[in-house]
Amino acid sequence: MRFPDRNTLQKAIKIYFFVSVITVLIFLPDVVFFLKNGVYNYAVSGFVVVQLLSLMPVVLFYYNLKIYYLIAALICSIIPLALLPVLLINSQVNAEMAGLLLDTNYKEAMELLGWRIFVVAAMIVLNFLLVIWLGRRLPKKLNFKTAALISGLAILGFLAIPFLRSRDIKKHPIILKNTFRTYYPFRMVNIFSYLYSEMQNTRNYQKVVKNFSYGAYRKTEDSPRHIHILIIGEASRFDHWAINGYARETSPNLDSMKNLVSFSNVASGGTMTILSVPQLITRADALNFDLHKKEKSILEAFKEVGYKTFWISNQSKFGLTGNIGMHYNDGDTAIFNGYGDNESNFRGNYDSALVDIVKNVMNQYSKEDIFMIVHTIGSHYRYLLRYPESFTHFRPVSDRNRMSLSYPPRDIVINEYDNSILYTDLIISQIIEEVKATGAESTVTFVSDHGENLGDDDRKLYFHSYTPTHYTAQVPLFIWGSDLFLKKNADKFSFLRQHKDRKISSADNVFHTILDMAGIGIKNSDSTRSIASPYFTDSRQEVLGENGKVTPFDEIK
Repeated sequence: MRFPDRNTLQKAIKIYFFVSVITVLIFLPDVVFFLKNGVYNYAVSGFVVVQLLSLMPVVLFYYNLKIYYLIAALICSIIPLALLPVLLINSQVNAEMAGLLLDTNYKEAMELLGWRIFVVAAMIVLNFLLVIWLGRRLPKKLNFKTAALISGLAILGFLAIPFLRSRDIKKHPIILKNTFRTYYPFRMVNIFSYLYSEMQNTRNYQKVVKNFSYGAYRKTEDSPRHIHILIIGEASRFDHWAINGYARETSPNLDSMKNLVSFSNVASGGTMTILSVPQLITRADALNFDLHKKEKSILEAFKEVGYKTFWISNQSKFGLTGNIGMHYNDGDTAIFNGYGDNESNFRGNYDSALVDIVKNVMNQYSKEDIFMIVHTIGSHYRYLLRYPESFTHFRPVSDRNRMSLSYPPRDIVINEYDNSILYTDLIISQIIEEVKATGAESTVTFVSDHGENLGDDDRKLYFHSYTPTHYTAQVPLFIWGSDLFLKKNADKFSFLRQHKDRKISSADNVFHTILDMAGIGIKNSDSTRSIASPYFTDSRQEVLGENGKVTPFDEIK
């Protein structure tokens, strides 16, 4: 075999130099994540793996390397997007993150990133142009033998990796598979697979549940009008409510509310909205999450026994993944109030708009039994945009009319967050007062989808992510009953009070408790999962997280 001439070697070296540069760019999000989390061995080995994988396709483009450079430029251009979750919530880009991105609209992105969105856009363009500029200084083509040699050596290098990790050859295929999908951008294969699967689930949902029925029935036939409401909070922490022992007065209305029980040990089924809400409104749980794609939501059970049913939301309707959206039409009517413009020209309507909608529904159907799911925007970041400026109680706060150059100091973040909790307290109490005014036998249940990180410990985490923390997994749960409900269901309300400090899961228990309080039975019902039942048993409190991992709440820090 003749050794390559000097000119060919120079071309090969230039290609290797190019790949080394783009490897630095491509690997940047992962290396930042690994270094932040002290996983130094992955930071070193990952560079080699990404480099080898990037060299493998060279032989496919040997006659026109400009295509190879263009593909590299496109991959490198989206590196700033891959870096964002690492910097914001200490999470790598993964399938779930892609789902979250598709369930987020431009206005939510602007609230989260502010002026940084323009920096990200500029970096996308600069990365693309940098790689194109480098490509123009490199060979436009290689002879086939040289290209095959480059790709062949890269393939051999990659195939040698399992031998460094295990002597058991049977384990080598899975090692290669896991190595390939560990690093960006190669794990994008998983992301595309996930998105395709989720969109198929959404399309198929109506077919799958076409003949579904809970076999719901009323346990007793009585004449009073019934109204039951489930309010879903957003990013509301258990320990920032005064009613739960917080030092600040964040819940003056609920503190003085009669017939209300606050539960002290409640875990969310998941720490992202698209994981937790489906578990709240169906019989799905952390261990059987996909059940929500095969069964309708609690709206269907109420609908089967003659209730008028409503999904009323102050959150965005749109999103491709459909974990929540597939259930919007399980009831009679879906009403979406967000996103419009509030009085300060930032995105979103205040949750106060929901109170009027709830009132109008009850007035319009004044002779009907009603069940509503009311989905608030609650304490979604940016916190100070979730309440009117006149409602600012805890100060100082940021200027809501200005994009700041950095995130506010922690004390300001907490002030803004606590104001949003205070405002949610008002919204819940106003909905309760409107329900109370109907004189119906009624309950109002409030539970948050998940909590929020507020830079609480050495991890300095903010927001929430697919990796649960104690702060994002523990959620507030309040249940209020009308005087007529207590009169007719004194035993149920007594059990609610008795069980207020027991282990409860929003995924395991909310669905069953609401139906039990409403006196509605279903096929295969489980009385041990109703907090209002004498047969209630403690929940396992399992929390669904990244890549389908399920973790018991008491093991989460």
